[in-house]
Amino acid sequence: MGFLKKYLAISASYMALTGAAKADPIVGFLWTVGEAYGLSGAAALVAGAIIVGATAMSVYTTLGLLFGGGIPDIGRQGQQLPDIGATTPWPYVLGIAKVPGAVNRWHSSGSNNEWAFESRVLSVGPIDSIQSVYFNDDQLTYGAVSGSNGREVTSAPYNGQIAYISYGTGDSAEAVDAMALSWGGVDANYVHQPFAYLCYRLKADNAFAGQIPNITAVVKGVKVYDPRDTSQSPTDSTTWAWSDNPVLLAAWYVMQPFSFNETQDRIDWESVKVEANICDETVNTVSGTEKRYRAGLWIDEKTDRLTVLMKLTEAMAGDFVQPKTTGKWKFFAGAYSAPVYNITEDDIINIETYSPHLPMTSRFTKVRGSFVNPDSDYQPEDYPTVASASALAEESNLELEKELNLDAVQSHTQAQRVASIMLNQSRLQRTLVMNINRIGFLLTVGDRVTVTDSYYNLSSVVFRILSSQISGDKVMLVLKEDASSVYTAPTLVDLPANQGVTNNPPSYQPQEPAVVTTNVTIRQVY
Repeated sequence: MGFLKKYLAISASYMALTGAAKADPIVGFLWTVGEAYGLSGAAALVAGAIIVGATAMSVYTTLGLLFGGGIPDIGRQGQQLPDIGATTPWPYVLGIAKVPGAVNRWHSSGSNNEWAFESRVLSVGPIDSIQSVYFNDDQLTYGAVSGSNGREVTSAPYNGQIAYISYGTGDSAEAVDAMALSWGGVDANYVHQPFAYLCYRLKADNAFAGQIPNITAVVKGVKVYDPRDTSQSPTDSTTWAWSDNPVLLAAWYVMQPFSFNETQDRIDWESVKVEANICDETVNTVSGTEKRYRAGLWIDEKTDRLTVLMKLTEAMAGDFVQPKTTGKWKFFAGAYSAPVYNITEDDIINIETYSPHLPMTSRFTKVRGSFVNPDSDYQPEDYPTVASASALAEESNLELEKELNLDAVQSHTQAQRVASIMLNQSRLQRTLVMNINRIGFLLTVGDRVTVTDSYYNLSSVVFRILSSQISGDKVMLVLKEDASSVYTAPTLVDLPANQGVTNNPPSYQPQEPAVVTTNVTIRQVY
């Protein structure tokens, strides 16, 4: 008999014991342990046996598995959520991601406890959809909903009326899941909202080799506000729609209470429209087209908020500005825009610092790293390395490598474009800190300007404003050199055949990733 069937049979066997069995010293000891955890009767005996013997499981999880009370039911009316929400943070899927979910309920049934039921929280909803479900990385096929049995799995080796699944998107109108009602030990008051969920029911059978399979789902995640869509309202989330646009995801994220808890009026929605359009532009790949920038990411409420923003903005080779600088949140996608003003010596009060070179730690001749590949089970995989021959020559053939792991990027060609922009930005090295007159009041962080100053031999050189600070009737600007050539796409290459994921077992020897040579000619700095 497999482990799963034995495990489920334990409870039935112990429950058959009478009170007289407590006189046995071993049984009495186990009973005492169980009573110490607030249980009584046969339930205390079962708990004691599992607590003492469960070296690989926590007490909390074990009690939950056996009695359905240790792990709280997500969304049970009037119940605090001490597990999901306190000790276990709420999960969110942005864009599309493959996730295991967080177990929130276990229940056994059948004359011999041969059926195991489990429900998992996949993401806070409402989400768009659950695209696919996997057992042990095998994508399942399944039939239509059949009453309380959910959907029968029809793919081998899980077919033959031994595996069933059901799922929901977390929409407020969703009824109590029929499988949960029949097999999960819940009642009509049970609700799962606001969570998207996955339920499954398995029969202890040789097809599972006595083990519960590894279970994951590909989730098309949260719905976000898009100011470009006039049918959507920023204050009515029921009008929002799914998107993998990094700018829209970033704007949604900063408004979440577990993030920056910003209000709608603290977002520069006009700039969001502009930058979201840049992300949605169609660009060429090796053999087709795709959106310029898109993002997919799984996070939870305890993920560092700046880390999340960095992942989203890295996915679009961009950055963000917080309200303390501009009064509102602004997000920038990696694309060139024309300078808004030419700063001349008539505008400059003084230049406090001028640096012609970035430190070596900020200069690169090669960028390599990983992206998340949907074709490799959503695992991290190396994208083709981006390198610059002209940059290498400028560094006297000293190779300066940057590792850039793009956790929210799901396209190797997008990863190459992002890496190329980072490399090219590092080659334009001039920085300025200057004070200018009141014309600076009209400039904002993120703007591009040209600077002309004969003393530093600057003639309409393009810079981007990184920081702006008003002091009386002058404005101090921090500027970094920029150019349209930075954003020229490199010559893209495809992934090598049979390239493996970066987290393969040590016995695997991955192929050396291909090298992309950027076709941007970087001028020599001085």
